Amino acid sequence: MAEITPVDIQNKVFRRALRGYSPTQVDAFLDEVTRTLDSLLRENEALKQQTSELSEKVERYRGIEETLQQTLVLAQETADEVRTNARKEVQLMLAEARTEADRIREEADEELRQTREHAQRIRSDVLEYLGKALAATTAQTEILRSAQSELYGSPGEENDGAPTEEPSGDGEPTEGEWN
Repeated sequence: MAEITPVDIQNKVFRRALRGYSPTQVDAFLDEVTRTLDSLLRENEALKQQTSELSEKVERYRGIEETLQQTLVLAQETADEVRTNARKEVQLMLAEARTEADRIREEADEELRQTREHAQRIRSDVLEYLGKALAATTAQTEILRSAQSELYGSPGEENDGAPTEEPSGDGEPTEGEWN
């Protein structure tokens, strides 16, 4: 069925018939139908234009939505990558810290070993010195005993009132040895 336009209605001519409708009323009604149809067609065209604009906006919003979805996916991937990289960096830093701690520990152990060796050498030197000092002291004690013996004389000799007993073995003169 063909679409009727306001011009079609305006140009429509009816044949006259006996006992037909009043031509004035039919013309008035056709004028009113023409105006209404013209108004409806303009409104329909405006609605089509509005629908077209809204469709364009919807398409734009769909494009924006798709871009936002892609952006969110990219942001999530970036966040995951940042997290992964941060974990790797932390692990690397921990490994470096452990390596550095091991190096410091080894240096401290070596320094402790050297300090112990040095302390042992000092101890050995002190013991050697004490041994030599004791030997020298013992030798001097023997020299002093010998000198004391010579001063007091051998047993059985006359000694001008000096005691006749031998000095004690501890290197200290007894009370009678000094009188």
